Amino acid sequence: ISTIVGMVIVFVGKHFFDDWTDKRKEERKLKERPEMLNKNSKIMQSISACLIRLQAYTGCSRAAIFEYSNGNYTHANISMQYIDCTYEVTDETTMPIINNFKRVSITPYLNQVLLIGKGDGGFARVTDHDEDKEIRTMQQYWNTSTAYNFRITDVVWDGVVGLSWIGKDVVLSQDE
Repeated sequence: ISTIVGMVIVFVGKHFFDDWTDKRKEERKLKERPEMLNKNSKIMQSISACLIRLQAYTGCSRAAIFEYSNGNYTHANISMQYIDCTYEVTDETTMPIINNFKRVSITPYLNQVLLIGKGDGGFARVTDHDEDKEIRTMQQYWNTSTAYNFRITDVVWDGVVGLSWIGKDVVLSQDE
């Protein structure tokens, strides 16, 4: 009997301890959440401020950050890659795309991504009269005449900063 009572005490004690530690973890998360939100808010404000400065400096219609994700896999275990516009600043005449540019298939943009990845300067310039039909079609779809996309890091898959002009054929200098 003492063995059975001992096992019951250990079993109940373990569940009580597990519940208690889970509750403490949840309380800790709730305490940390405002701090995390404040930190994220400051980061987002800093990124937006940088995009505003880029837009003012270049005179672009849109300055945005595009990030890549690997959200799903096909039944054949092939990665489905997407692009998301995560930050955007536009001028008064440019319609924002940030709300519509979520989980967009990378397929029509793949040539452009590969160009950015291969480029010596870590960027690619594309226009609405580009030789590549897919790039030209996407430029026309988003009503963009000229776009420059710059790698954020040394790896293009970490994301790009995109600068777009509507109704202008723009060529940035090396200094810019």
